[in-house]
This record gives sequence, C-alpha cells and structure tokens, in this order.
Amino acid sequence: MRALRPLAMLLLGFALSACGVEQPIGLPGTPGVPAAFQGEWDQIQLAPWNTRFQGDRRVSIAVDLDNGEQVQTQYMERVSSDGTGRFNILPLYAESQVFPDEPTFLTLQGRREGFFYRYRDFRIRDLSLFRENYRHLGAGSRVEVAGRTAWEVTFLRNTPRGRTYVVAFDLVTGLVLRCKELDARGNLLSGLEYTSIDFDPELSGVAFFVPGNDEQRFEFDGGEGEEVLGFTPRLPESIPAGFVLHETASVTDGMGLRWFKAGYTDGAEMLFFLYRERTEGRYELPLTVSPQSSSTQAASTESSAGPERRDEVVLFRAGTVHAAQGTVRGHDMIVIGEVPEHDLLQMIHTTK
Repeated sequence: MRALRPLAMLLLGFALSACGVEQPIGLPGTPGVPAAFQGEWDQIQLAPWNTRFQGDRRVSIAVDLDNGEQVQTQYMERVSSDGTGRFNILPLYAESQVFPDEPTFLTLQGRREGFFYRYRDFRIRDLSLFRENYRHLGAGSRVEVAGRTAWEVTFLRNTPRGRTYVVAFDLVTGLVLRCKELDARGNLLSGLEYTSIDFDPELSGVAFFVPGNDEQRFEFDGGEGEEVLGFTPRLPESIPAGFVLHETASVTDGMGLRWFKAGYTDGAEMLFFLYRERTEGRYELPLTVSPQSSSTQAASTESSAGPERRDEVVLFRAGTVHAAQGTVRGHDMIVIGEVPEHDLLQMIHTTK
C-alpha cells in the first residue's frame, strides 16, 4: 500500500457526478424527536423533492492545501426545484479564493449537481437509523433564515469525536435552510445557508438536471444485478459501525465500463463502495480531485490477468473525507466516505 499527500477535496467523479433522482422513503413521526417536528419527519425527508422553490445560498467548504494549510472556501449557488423531483444547481460566483481559478471551479461544481443535490446536502435518509446513530442536543429553537421562520436543531453523531450538525428546517416546508457541519473541536467543516428563497418561482428558463451515467438501480438480493452488470456484484464483509446498505445500482464511467455501486448510510451520512471485475491489460481508474487542488490528478494501477498480478491500494485524504482505490485479487474497487482510512481498507480487503 502506498499513500499520497493530502488532496484538497476528493470527488467521486465518473460514477457519482451525474446521479439520478433519489426518492426518499417517508417515515411517520416518532416519539423522542424534537416536539416541533412530531409527525413532520416524513415531510423533512421529502422536502427537497416535493417542494417547489428557487433560492440563492452560500456554500462553505474547509479545504486542505498541499502545504498542509486549511482554508475556508465560500461561493454562491442558485438551487431550483419544480416539486416533482426535477432540480438544478447553478454556481454563481466565488466569495473567496478558489482553485485553480474561479471559471474552472464554477464549471466543475456545476457538473457535479447530481451528486451535490443527492448526497452533499444534509439529509435524514433513514429516520430509524438516524435516531440510533445521532442524538439531538435539546429540543431546538426558533430562528430566522432568509426571511423564513425555521426550527434549528443540533445533532451529534454517537461515536468518539463524532461530528455535529446544526440544522435549521423551514417550519412550513421542512426544507433545510441552513446547516453547519462541525468537527469534535467545533471547527467548521462545511456549511450552507440560503440568503434568499422563493416558494413560487418562475422556472420556465431553468435547465433541469439530466443524469449522464446510465444509473440503473436494482435490489442486491433480487438476482438482477449480474444481468444488468455483466458480472457478479460483490459487497464488502466489513462495514463501519452504524452504516447499513441503502442503495445498489449499476453505473457507467466515461470509458463506457459498468461498475457496481453500493451506497451505505448511518441515517444521514453516506459511504460509497464501487466495484468491477478487472479485465486484461492496463486500466486507469478515473478518480479525480476537485479544482481546490492545484492540479487535477488521476491514480492508476497496473496488473495483468495472470498469477503475477500485483495488488495495490492507494489512499487519499481531503480534510475529513477519505478514499481508498485499488486492485485486490483481480477486482477494481473504490471506497469513499467520512470514515477512518482503516475502515475503508477493511472494506476493500474483505471483498471476496
């Protein structure tokens, strides 16, 4: 195994940058959650998909530079949703230094709207699992965000040095109007806040997102995966504590090769596992980094189909995001999430 120096921000890239629409499962109100949301948690889960709105918001990201320094990057984006599952994210302008330059940064951020809308923003993806892994600190309080009345709640992940989320939900729609993700020391890791929002917008000129990675969802235990993929999908035997399988799908990369994608969740955060059987010859895994880094890079491995095949795993780190990419026992795999590197390596080495 070899490790690379920290990178600014790791992108899921080819497999996740053009994701389709995720339809959350509505869940009823549950005793023990903040009183303001009794009976409303299903709407909170569904709000990004069934709420018609358009708003401008500020996005904050803690970025690791190659010299080890961490800086806060901020930029503005406009988010549109037609309330039927269609959406658009349009980057507007940078409010701080971005890398390598503002036009490139905004262009690349725009290409990731599918991933950002589905996975970057705070979501309660599974209420029962969320309640097992997170606890709320107090019942919350009423706040004003972008001229709207919201209820702000603080959630803490029930793990050593777990992250804290401070989330303000719109009282009428359940939409997240503001969110801060903090590390165990209280340092800001990421955040978003709407500066303006319209719940009766004119959307005739909006170019809604169209998936571009040919994602096909299927049930892992349903027997259809091999037919869709052309090979037998495999799952790791070791999964970080608190995470469960949330979705499985087939996705196509930029070279036209199909991958098996498994998404795990702890109720809010996501962890991704991508897998494909290696064919003969050299293949470069097109895993890229975002433009916060001084240059776009790709990691590759070399092996052959014979007994002399060489296993290799490359580790990446970008702030709190870790990734492991490699070839083990003839299988190409990528794992990425906000979990320790040890957990990612365990996932790769227990996939058989």
